[in-house]
Amino acid sequence: MEKKITTNVGIILSLIALTLVLAGLTNQIASKSGNISNNLSRGTNDCYISTIKPVRGDSLSPYIHNGEKVKVLFNYYDCHPLQRGDIVVLHFALRPNKLYLKRLLGLPGDKIKIIDNRLWINGRLIKTYEGKTYLFTPKHIRKITAPLRDSTINPGYYLVLSNQVSSTAFDSRFFGYVEKHHIVGKIVKLNNE
Repeated sequence: MEKKITTNVGIILSLIALTLVLAGLTNQIASKSGNISNNLSRGTNDCYISTIKPVRGDSLSPYIHNGEKVKVLFNYYDCHPLQRGDIVVLHFALRPNKLYLKRLLGLPGDKIKIIDNRLWINGRLIKTYEGKTYLFTPKHIRKITAPLRDSTINPGYYLVLSNQVSSTAFDSRFFGYVEKHHIVGKIVKLNNE
């Protein structure tokens, strides 16, 4: 019996030591990056983790350029509603090492129509930042319209687009609607122009 208690105490002490080591490593990594701020307030203020990151890619150009630094607000939507026009950060399990930035344009309950290969949401033609209309191929049209009921985006699903008119863009035209759990944060432009 005494040996069993000693073994259990040893296991508990080992787990405590492991927890302390992991906590120390986490703090060391955060402090080395120098740009991670933990704002975890759950009130009406901020409830997200903020970090500054450079953008890789031109999918939102000219609004956000390749190499431009932006503020990433991870977990922002845990305490704030998703809003049309937000630049969101997406994470997909099939591509675990990548984060994608896209414009959130379609919300649950929105009415979707594609007329003459152009996207309309709630009776409004959707355009890029430059005022160009997005191109939809027959394959894209099926991807966007097949999951709809009465032309309405289903609860818990969102339509996200890049700023590329091209039909080869990696956005909802390619992968369809995204679920909320794929949206892991919000992008805020810095005043570095």
